[in-house]
Amino acid sequence: MDPSSRRKLWDVLSAIRAKQSSIVLTTHSMEEAEALCTRIAIMVSGKLRCLGMPQHLKSKFGEGFELEVKLHTPTPAELASIGQERLGRIGNSSNRSSKLSQTELNNACVDWGRPEWAGLVTERGSGATLWALLRDGGRVPQATVVEWLVAEEGARRLDGFLREQFGEGVKLIERASWFTSRFSLPVRAVTGEGGREGGGGGRTLSLADMFERLEAGKVACGIVEYALGETQIEVIFNRLCAEGQTEEKTREEEEEGNV
Repeated sequence: MDPSSRRKLWDVLSAIRAKQSSIVLTTHSMEEAEALCTRIAIMVSGKLRCLGMPQHLKSKFGEGFELEVKLHTPTPAELASIGQERLGRIGNSSNRSSKLSQTELNNACVDWGRPEWAGLVTERGSGATLWALLRDGGRVPQATVVEWLVAEEGARRLDGFLREQFGEGVKLIERASWFTSRFSLPVRAVTGEGGREGGGGGRTLSLADMFERLEAGKVACGIVEYALGETQIEVIFNRLCAEGQTEEKTREEEEEGNV
């Protein structure tokens, strides 16, 4: 269903509900469930895992806050300058549009000071785009390699900053692109000296505290924009589904072992 038609259907259902009518809606779209439902039930493998109002589920099953961050994306001119400065012989090549082989890419990682990053150029690694280019054509544009190296460095700097400020409970949910990431942040700060809390069990952070810490690191981490909010129902749904599937698999293995 296209967005316009979906919105019209949502309006119709909301109008019916407003007339003190009960509607049972089954959906895999948590956005739809949160927009239309006053109470949400999540079922996994035919078993009810939870039931309650959206805010109740977020409070009970959520793991703190979600943070989506977009880092600065270098311009082509910036990439050319960075490549010339940090990639030695490769970066000083007169042909900026040159393409690199697998061996030259490995050398680029060495020149960058991160030889181990060559191991990330795999089908499921952060360098999957480079892997696909090397697989299909055998070579990858130099500018693309520099952009990936810059993005990887920025992602690790950001991860380190978040752990320093919010503790080891910080989890990477996904990297939507090289320069955009989504994290789960804990409610309580359990950090060292840099995060100002140190030792003990930490303290519960308010949104104001979290925004203050994020603002303090914007320039150093190259953060262009960010969004901070409660854990989404979709994340809770996915986690409960994963837990249910794990439990079912464990039970099946135990049953097989008892046969």
